[in-house]
Amino acid sequence: MPKEPERKPVSSPDAPAAAWHAPALAAGLLVLAFLFAQVEIQIEGPAGWARDLPTWRVDQHPLLDVFWGGKPLTGYHAWVFAFMAAVFHLPLLLTGRFTWRLELRALGSVMVFWILEDALWFALNPAFGLHRLTPAFVPWHKHWIMGVPTDYPLFLIAGIALIACSFRRPRTSCSAPHNRCLAFARTVAPIGVARASPKPGAGLGFGEAGPTPPAPSQREPPLQSPEP
Repeated sequence: MPKEPERKPVSSPDAPAAAWHAPALAAGLLVLAFLFAQVEIQIEGPAGWARDLPTWRVDQHPLLDVFWGGKPLTGYHAWVFAFMAAVFHLPLLLTGRFTWRLELRALGSVMVFWILEDALWFALNPAFGLHRLTPAFVPWHKHWIMGVPTDYPLFLIAGIALIACSFRRPRTSCSAPHNRCLAFARTVAPIGVARASPKPGAGLGFGEAGPTPPAPSQREPPLQSPEP
């Protein structure tokens, strides 16, 4: 019979991540935040939070205090935030895979990205610098804690927590496919079947030998038909 080609194991979206995955993700977020901060510096210049851009603006609304940290909502930021959320979910469409782990990783990554990007906007902007990251120079951030906007520690901790949950090793359970228990069963089952297979001359019991066939000299002679 022709030998079947060896099948390569298919990686599962819930499989444990490689050791380099989390550091590579952190480095990628930092690079992406740096690039987009430079883009926004070129667009906004010294007028932060789209102050001088030709876009619609909502300065006062009760929902802004609940969902937007009290900052004004502009058309520029509404479309930019929606665009970046779609960018971080694009890999799920490119790979054709969706799991709650990947969704948590995308949401956590976009949170960390925005905090890094906002801090780099101040650090790299010639009109500001980190020394001007204060309520006196940054009036659009309404809430502060320990010298930084409240959004920074809040969304940084939340984003890292979501990413950490997405990298947690899944529990071993035989009810889920592509897990260790199922792989172990597939490995051990052929061995158990081979050991349980009866050998020539073995009985049907567990470890009991069957009756040994008699020697040719001990066999009964064949019956002969009586002579007429």
